[in-house]
Amino acid sequence: MQHLGEGTRRALREALQGAKARIALYALCAELTEGMVREEFAACARQETALAGLWLRLLRAHGAPEAADCLEEAVRAERRQWAEALPEQIRLLRGEGQAALVDRLEKARLVSRAREERLQSLLRAARQGELYDRREPALWTCARCGWAHLSARAPAACPLCGAARSAFRPNP
Repeated sequence: MQHLGEGTRRALREALQGAKARIALYALCAELTEGMVREEFAACARQETALAGLWLRLLRAHGAPEAADCLEEAVRAERRQWAEALPEQIRLLRGEGQAALVDRLEKARLVSRAREERLQSLLRAARQGELYDRREPALWTCARCGWAHLSARAPAACPLCGAARSAFRPNP
């Protein structure tokens, strides 16, 4: 298999970023509209999701992306958001005297930074093989029904609702 050059990798990352932005826009527009327009936006979001998957597979040298690959991309995207994009928007709005909007963007920046920290924590766990198996006991909660289980390992399935292991989240 041919190695991807840095220019190709950069182009694929940019294509992925563009696809992610369009997915978010189309999904939001689908929530805000109705009828045929809603259906079209939902279809656009699905199509862009398929393209984003293609860009991720190509970045991974044609293989399916692993959790760590997706988490790395998400961490980079969040860091760009809170460290570059939002500060630039804040600077522009501050220059135009938009104090109320600046305040909201500052809050959005804090949310983005916290999201990056959560994703970074998941990335560390994925790299260490500790997404569902921890060294120390954790309180695992089923995202579907709320069942809680104290153990170093998430249950294979939820004893209450039957959800798969992937539905469990460790509580901090």
